[in-house]
Amino acid sequence: MGELLKNARLSLGLSQKEMAAEVMSVTQYSRIENDQQRIRFDDLVKILHAHQIDIVSFINQFLLRRKLTDCNHDYYLQKIESMYWERDLSSIDELLDKLKQFGQHGLLNLLVVRNYANAC
Repeated sequence: MGELLKNARLSLGLSQKEMAAEVMSVTQYSRIENDQQRIRFDDLVKILHAHQIDIVSFINQFLLRRKLTDCNHDYYLQKIESMYWERDLSSIDELLDKLKQFGQHGLLNLLVVRNYANAC
């Protein structure tokens, strides 16, 4: 949740103080952004509303990101390997876009990029 809030704040060009929107202290908001503290749902709604961020889209993005993060990485590794051997470049592009959209960095992203480069 913290990373999504931070990304939303940065995309709006706001400071942490501005994003906290008098809903909570800057210290508390900072701890939430750094995933050191959970945010209460009603505070989240207030912050999103204060900055005209669509609540449903934000929550859906959180749920999709969590689902992707919680997925079995072996499944994605097998999928990447299959796409590579089949030279399925469009599927590799789609998976890379999906990983970027949900902020997934690390092994899976690296493998997709590497396999994409090798397939070209």
